[in-house]
Amino acid sequence: MEIKLNASKIKWRINSRELIKNFFDFNWGSAITEVVEVEKDIECLAFLLLFQTTRNTVSELLQKFGQTQLDNNYHLVSENLNFEKTLKEFFEKEITLDKNFFINILEYSPKYLTDSFLIFKEYAKILQIELPISIRNIYYLRYAENLEYEYQEKKEKYKKLIEYFENPMSVVKDKYGNLLEYYAIIKKYYSNKQQQNIEERAETLKDLYIEPNFLIFKNNLNKSKGNKKFVEANLNIHEFINNYYLKDVHYPDLKKEYNMLFLLGQPGQGKTSFCYKVIYDYLESNLDLPHIPIFFVKIRELVAKDFINNPFDILTKHLHNNINFSEDKGFLILDGLDEAYMSGGITDSDLKNLYDRLNKWKWTNPKIKIILTSRENYLNINDSCIDDSLVLKLDVFSNEQVLEYKNKYLFFYPDNQFINNVDLYVDNANTIEYQHLNELIRQPVILYFIALSNIDINKSNSRSEIYNRIFNSLAERSWDKQKGQLDFIKKNISPDVYQRHLREYIRSIAFSIYQSPNLYITIKDLTNLDSTKSFINKCFEDDFTNDSRNFMDLTKYLLISFYFQESNKASDEAAIEFFHNSIWEYLTAEYFWEKFKDLFLSTNRNGDYKDIDINEYFDLLTYLIGDKSFKGMVDRNVQEIILNENVAELVLLIDRSKKVFYSLSNNDFLLRYSRDTCKLTAIEKITSIFWLSFIYLGFACKKVGRILVLDSDLTNHYTKNIPKGVISLFDNSFNYISFSWFDRYFYLSSSELSYLIFNDSISGVSFQNCSLKNIVFNDCYISEVKFYNSEFNNVTFDNIKIEKTGEFEKCSFKECSFINIEFDTKQIYENFIKNNVFEKEFNPKVSKNDKKIFLTFQHKNYDKNYNDVISRQLKIL
Repeated sequence: MEIKLNASKIKWRINSRELIKNFFDFNWGSAITEVVEVEKDIECLAFLLLFQTTRNTVSELLQKFGQTQLDNNYHLVSENLNFEKTLKEFFEKEITLDKNFFINILEYSPKYLTDSFLIFKEYAKILQIELPISIRNIYYLRYAENLEYEYQEKKEKYKKLIEYFENPMSVVKDKYGNLLEYYAIIKKYYSNKQQQNIEERAETLKDLYIEPNFLIFKNNLNKSKGNKKFVEANLNIHEFINNYYLKDVHYPDLKKEYNMLFLLGQPGQGKTSFCYKVIYDYLESNLDLPHIPIFFVKIRELVAKDFINNPFDILTKHLHNNINFSEDKGFLILDGLDEAYMSGGITDSDLKNLYDRLNKWKWTNPKIKIILTSRENYLNINDSCIDDSLVLKLDVFSNEQVLEYKNKYLFFYPDNQFINNVDLYVDNANTIEYQHLNELIRQPVILYFIALSNIDINKSNSRSEIYNRIFNSLAERSWDKQKGQLDFIKKNISPDVYQRHLREYIRSIAFSIYQSPNLYITIKDLTNLDSTKSFINKCFEDDFTNDSRNFMDLTKYLLISFYFQESNKASDEAAIEFFHNSIWEYLTAEYFWEKFKDLFLSTNRNGDYKDIDINEYFDLLTYLIGDKSFKGMVDRNVQEIILNENVAELVLLIDRSKKVFYSLSNNDFLLRYSRDTCKLTAIEKITSIFWLSFIYLGFACKKVGRILVLDSDLTNHYTKNIPKGVISLFDNSFNYISFSWFDRYFYLSSSELSYLIFNDSISGVSFQNCSLKNIVFNDCYISEVKFYNSEFNNVTFDNIKIEKTGEFEKCSFKECSFINIEFDTKQIYENFIKNNVFEKEFNPKVSKNDKKIFLTFQHKNYDKNYNDVISRQLKIL
């Protein structure tokens, strides 16, 4: 049963102007029904109920927040004809009332509530009453309570109405009161100060946010030109999300409407900031009372394995039963799928199962829409379980966006050195000298973090050097000088020594978080770290150390360092997390590298280097890897740190570590293993130990110009044990290596390969859009290999056999030599010549033998002892 209520059609014995006048008169204690005689029909009673509830709520809250202004400025409202017109239009709007309206107006009639709130807000503005930020929630809950009171406490007055709707219980359920509080919390992620523990920092994400451009996965589009996986969209992503995803407006280029959206982006590109902006915009546009609820979950706050196995059960529990995923409408934003992977215990198969479960949920409840964010490398977009999902990718900042960010930041900090020089980096974005800086300024979170340090950088600063300068800068200001805490630091400790100890301490915290199943650390666990006790003892006076209460000062000290923020994890236990994962990953990588150096550069009492045996090295690698497979951005950062190390020190480390590396190889990189105590499988542990030890030695060799020889067993580990999907992360690591066997079904795309020696067969590899320079293929059998659209420069093919499955297409050869190249058939040879580009003077010698074709061409710069030349230049280990 329902009532179509239209107040303009009700036959009142008083005109509407008198009715509105009654609404204004807060000193008139009588209810309108006691002053005005009306027709006592159902429609009139329903109208009177709403009129009284609105009037009572407005008057109560105006008096609460501005009785003085109300007394002094009442005439401003009573004489405001525009507002009278607005009020009249509101009360004369047609509205449908049913039983649900009275059961819970918060859920079933949010539009009526928000419209009445706007009346209240306009009223307060005219009266010059300042309202609190949380006024929307206060108003909605008070309105619902007043409606219940009016309806239930005055039953005789509304008897006909009560009988008509069979006396529904109009109780404001805790569920919706909690939901309003929840909205207030998640909305503040966008509008709160970004550095809440630092008084002098005033900027919010809302102040600095730049709406990013994005790309759409070509499989989601009706038509897509070219070979690119992602196609640029011609609007910003929030315009797209608000109009074409949340509101179901059809986007003409998409194949269909989707209930599942994957948003991909690299570290620091602003995926979480995007989520905060979506939430803020959605709640703001619905005046904090949306008809369809929205929920936000950081996946790091969940137990990853449980979430993978039972996603909606875990989410229901995490959201305190505020949504029934089987029946209710809702928007669900899941942020940080990659963080579940990084926290450990999750496999590629687990992720596929999660995608499949989330995607299939639309058949159970098509009213649920999901947005899931992740780093690009953790999602296989070609997997069949992604087929029914929309995949978007954040684009890096354009020049215009970088400059827009600059102007926003300078509004708060006009003297910031780094931000004031951003124009220089943008103007030189396409130069090699500024390439690494160009990459940093295109990612908003990284840009913000560098700006916090207020340092001046130049083109000669590598990424690692920039991070070093940032951390040193932050260390200088990380103690609250205004409150005297510096008095507790030991008087005889120099700033340089203090900074070194602080850096070591924060590295250890990063490593502890890396090894934990979460991406945060509780204050309790932080207290118990040996590194915490060591840092306090090294840096602080006994008066500070002896008082356990001072540990809370230390925690606050960390929170004002720019490294950390309070964790929003689900449990009540206090915890902290890094401001951004990119910081945490870099410091963890530093920890890995410093521990390696500590081991191989350790000395005895006489100052001589200690001999390190295979067991010591294995124990270090096992400790560092722990129960997590070594992969992702941590190892990428280790590589970069090594490539920026001092050459002389790297030479020493190579000489001291190469022996135990090969010893580990002879023992299959696994000296001890117990399935009872290790969560990794034996293969996973072997893979991780090999890969970490290979990075240590291989990248040190790359930096100093030596070639690392990988025999058949080593190459077997390298090419077969590194999991598929991960190998693509390390395309550019194929430098300064000598392979005696290369057999792996994967592809290298857009990679630069140089100073490689292939001494045996190559099988099952695809090289696409690659650059190969200063490389020797010697005595190789090329089978099931495809070189496509790749450039060969100063490459020697010496005594090579190319089978029919060895293909070269759209490749270019410059300054290359071919010595006795054997083709199985004439057709293979003809395809090789026809489908590729050779330098103009290319005039090969061709001979036949038993129907096979042999090609020889020596470039003028060819040295028949090329292997030996490279060996002498680079000093093969």
